Amino acid sequence: TPGTPGAPETATTPNAAGAATKAPARATSSPAGAPNSEPTEADVLQHCTLSDGIPVPRADARLGLRPIVSRAAITDRVEREINLPAMPSAVIRILNLLNDKSCSLPQVAEAVEQDQAITLKILRLANSPIYAGALPVESVYKALLRIGLEQTRQVALTVGVIDRLSKGGHSVDSFKFWMHSITTGVLASEIVKERDEEPDASDGAYAVGLLHDVGRMVLSEMLGEEYARVVRAARERRLPLDIAESRMLLVNHAELMDRVLLRWKFPRMFVNPIAFHHLSPNDARRAAPNQINEVYTVMLADRLAHAMLIGAGACDAVSPTGELAHALGLDAQSLSEIMERSRARAQSMRKSVIAAMGLRPTSDAATLTRARLRDHFRPLFIGAQPGTDAWRCICDALGDKGGDPPNVIIAHIEHTKDRAALSTSLLHEERAERCEGLPLLILSPNAEYTLREDALAGRRHARLPSTLTLDAFADAVNAAVAPPTHAAAA
Repeated sequence: TPGTPGAPETATTPNAAGAATKAPARATSSPAGAPNSEPTEADVLQHCTLSDGIPVPRADARLGLRPIVSRAAITDRVEREINLPAMPSAVIRILNLLNDKSCSLPQVAEAVEQDQAITLKILRLANSPIYAGALPVESVYKALLRIGLEQTRQVALTVGVIDRLSKGGHSVDSFKFWMHSITTGVLASEIVKERDEEPDASDGAYAVGLLHDVGRMVLSEMLGEEYARVVRAARERRLPLDIAESRMLLVNHAELMDRVLLRWKFPRMFVNPIAFHHLSPNDARRAAPNQINEVYTVMLADRLAHAMLIGAGACDAVSPTGELAHALGLDAQSLSEIMERSRARAQSMRKSVIAAMGLRPTSDAATLTRARLRDHFRPLFIGAQPGTDAWRCICDALGDKGGDPPNVIIAHIEHTKDRAALSTSLLHEERAERCEGLPLLILSPNAEYTLREDALAGRRHARLPSTLTLDAFADAVNAAVAPPTHAAAA
C-alpha cells in the first residue's frame, strides 16, 4: 500500500508533456527498531514526488501512518499513570504577589525563600556572568534588586515549569525545546504590548507561550520509544510533528494539553490558546470565537519563533504569518519591531535559564539547517506582503550574506489573486538582478497555486506547501540549486 512503512514505493517525475513517470525508489537502509536515528536519503525519497528533480513531500504521506496507540489509552494514562507534577506553591505565590501592585520587594523575597530550589536558582542567576562586574550577593532580597521584578516574574514561572517538566525523554532536545518555548512566550507578550492591551495580559501571554508545547514533553516522557517512533516518522516523511502525532497517537501535543492544564487547574482562558494553536486560523475562529485574539496571539508567536529559527527542530514546520498579523492589526513595521525586541529579550532569558537551570546549550536551528544546505543559498524572495512573511524571515536567516547574485527564487503565494502580480514582480526582479532562468520554489496553501506560464518558462520549478518542515525545505533547496543533471540523479 503506498505510504505504508516498509512498503516499496516509487517517486514520480513529470515528463515534458506533464504526465507522471515513475522513478524507482532506493531501498530503505535505516535499521529496524531505531526510531531516533537519522533518516537516510532513501527513506525520505520514498515519501516524495520529484518535480524537475526537486523532491516534494507527497500530499498523501500522512495517509500511510497507522495508529500505534489509541487516544483512549493516552488519555487514560494521563489521568491514571502519569504523575503530572503540580506547579510549586511558592511559584504561584510569587506570581500572585507580582501581579499585586501593592506588594513590596520584601514580601516577594519572603515568598521566594519558601522554596529552597527557587532560592538557589535566583541566587545563581544574580551571581551569574550576566551581571559581570557586580559584587556577589548572598540574600534573596539583594538578588531581586539586581535582576528586577519583571525578570523575577518570568524567571520564577520559567524555572517552575522547566524544573517540573525537564525530563522529556530522549526524543526531545530539552535545550532547543525550552528556547523555542521561551521565545514564543516573549513574542506573545510583545504582541500583546504592541496592541496596547491590559498590562496583566502580557504576563498571561508569556505564560501561554511558555507552556504551548509542553504536551510534547508529556508525550515523550509518557510514551518513550513509542513517541520516538512518531518523531522518526515525521522526519522520514517530512511531515510537521503535530500531523504525525495526530495520525499515530490520534491526539497531538496541543490537544493533549486541554486535559493536562485542566488537571493543573489552569483557568480556561489559558487552556484554549494552547489547545488550539495548531488549528488553521478559520478553524480556530470557530473553536474559540470569544478568545480569538488570545488564540491568534499564541499562534502567531509560535510561527514567528519558528521563522526566527530559535530552538526549532527539523520536523517543526514553518507556516505563513501574514493572515494572523493582519487579523491582529500588526503591519510590517510593528512586526519587525516585535521580532527585534523579542530576539533581545529571548537571548537575555536564554542566558537566565542557562544560569538558573544549568541546561546544556546545543546547536540552534539556523546553524543545523545551514549545515544541511549543500551549496550556497542566495534566495531572491517574492511575496505579496514580505514584511509580515515568515518565509521571507527564513530566507533572510539562512541566505548567504555576501553580494553575489541570487541562485534560486522563493515565491510565496498566499492567495490566488496575487498570482499575476507576483509573476510580473518575479520577471522584473530577475531582470534587475541579471540572472534570468533561476530555479523556482513556489510555496502556497497545500501547494495548490502556481505562477503564470511566462514566469515558469525556461526554468526548473516545483510547488511546495507553505506549511513545510525545515528538513523538506532544505531538501528542495539542495536539489534546486544543484546542477540539473545532479539534481535529477539525486
